[in-house]
Amino acid sequence: MEEENLDTVESTNDTEEAATEAEGTETESTEEVDAAKLAETNKKLYARLKKTEEELKQYKTAKPELKTPPAADVEEVVLKAQGMAPELLTQLKEVAALKKISLLDAQSDKVFVAIKNDFDKEQKSKAAALGSSRGSGSQKVQKTLMTPGLSREEHKKLLQG
Repeated sequence: MEEENLDTVESTNDTEEAATEAEGTETESTEEVDAAKLAETNKKLYARLKKTEEELKQYKTAKPELKTPPAADVEEVVLKAQGMAPELLTQLKEVAALKKISLLDAQSDKVFVAIKNDFDKEQKSKAAALGSSRGSGSQKVQKTLMTPGLSREEHKKLLQG
């Protein structure tokens, strides 16, 4: 019986050795496969890295174009906000173009000051001509006994009157 046990022990040892040898070849082949997969993955990642580096370089070198309005437009908006009439603003633009100065500097120019004074005089004369027709044409409302909202004293005056 001991011989039979020895034979079974030896046969199990032989199968274990064969299994370990098979696993050794499998691990070697899986290691090779894993190494190949890692190398392929590394190549893909390296390609992505290079691509993003190129995009970053292009982004850094390309200066963003900020759309800022020209200084004349900003000055024009400021003058309109201060209440300058559109007719006067066109005159100011002409003076600034002739003298080649900004709109704000052209405001203190002698030529523009004279134009502005003439414009102000014309505006005042137009406003004075309109004053005669203001308020005329409306009649006073006469109160009667039937007028709503009368006080007691107003009723007494209308009855006596």
